[in-house]
Amino acid sequence: MCHRIQYKQVTIMSKLIYAVFILGSVLFSCATRTNMEVNFFGFAEEDTIYLYQDGECHFVTEGLVDQLSNEIVLSARFSITPSSHPYEDVTILNKSNYYLRDTISQGMLGELLSVDHEPEQFNTPFEYFSFYGALEVYYANGDTAAYADTITFTRINPLMNDKMVGELKNGQRVGEWLEYYDVERTKLARKSFFVNGQRQGVDTVFKKNEVAIIANWKNGKKHGICRHFRLGKIQHEIIFDEGTPKTYLKYLNSKGEVIDSLDLRSL
Repeated sequence: MCHRIQYKQVTIMSKLIYAVFILGSVLFSCATRTNMEVNFFGFAEEDTIYLYQDGECHFVTEGLVDQLSNEIVLSARFSITPSSHPYEDVTILNKSNYYLRDTISQGMLGELLSVDHEPEQFNTPFEYFSFYGALEVYYANGDTAAYADTITFTRINPLMNDKMVGELKNGQRVGEWLEYYDVERTKLARKSFFVNGQRQGVDTVFKKNEVAIIANWKNGKKHGICRHFRLGKIQHEIIFDEGTPKTYLKYLNSKGEVIDSLDLRSL
């Protein structure tokens, strides 16, 4: 009988020691969960593009997802500001909405889907513009950290780089004109038609040998439907009336459903 009581006491003591060990491990783990820096930087797949070419920039927040998942970080504030517009686009990141990957992407549409504020210039000079990205991280222990980076794009005229082929009459473009991504003229970028120096009819932009944009022109002004494609499906669509938007710029999903729209006339 005494042996059984002693055995029972030893068993209870072992359980208490084990419980204390587990509790100590948890407390030690919580105490040693230190804030980790986020590796924040921006990059672009192509930083030299044509005026009509889409651009895409990416901001990497390496390490943020893990810290949000482990609740070392409660939330983060990401903002991006283009140099061409004074507005700041803000996204609040937390555990529930930011778990897929450590990269935030920002797309930029080329000029074919925008309003013609001034006539097209044949010898357009270089144009520089940038996206400023900022990240503020809010840790569970009350600390904060701030990061920032800038991605700069250069828009060029293909004529100035021997990447354009077509006929000139009296200094004006006529007939079919082809533009290329490379000086060897093997990768077609754009196919357009001109009458007396002005764009006329169908205008097609290619990306990786696939149609990226189809626009229509009348006397040098966008006229009719203009569509932007991604993976063979319409992603954006708008109708122009002699250079003026007749409809909102529509954003479509992979099913062809309108999910958002933008009034370009208000910009």
